[in-house]
Amino acid sequence: MKICIIGPSGVGKTSISQQLSCRLNITNHEFDDIYWDLSNEHYVKSSQENMDVRIQAILQLDQWIMEGAYDKRLLPFFQESSTILRLKIPYWLCAFRLIKRFIGAQITHKQPIETWAHTVELLKFSKNFDQRLDEFFKKYPELSDKVVVVKDLGGCVQNIPQ
Repeated sequence: MKICIIGPSGVGKTSISQQLSCRLNITNHEFDDIYWDLSNEHYVKSSQENMDVRIQAILQLDQWIMEGAYDKRLLPFFQESSTILRLKIPYWLCAFRLIKRFIGAQITHKQPIETWAHTVELLKFSKNFDQRLDEFFKKYPELSDKVVVVKDLGGCVQNIPQ
């Protein structure tokens, strides 16, 4: 089974993908771990070569869960997946969660460092996410049969093929 979970920052992708991973006994992969070099004190984008190698390694696996916010590099995962779970919740809830995450990172001194500027960028990204994703899926109509809109873990579990 190959599942993609997609949605804006703060929608709950990581929490849901981790729970599904445990329920289904399938390894969960976070696109942030591919996109960002998390070994630094600050967020630094990984090289394209590094991203390509990691993407190909995951795609070769028999089963996986890939979660991430939209990036064109997710296209191979969309194409290979049996189901694309599109998480949608109100923007205000995403914004609340992003601000809460920023405050928590400040208190715990989480590395890489979450800056307010980065949080504002995530807020802007999340605000326009659905429009950009709709435009992306219009370019790839063959993916539309795989996309299921859900709002929580229960919706995800219901829509996974058995």
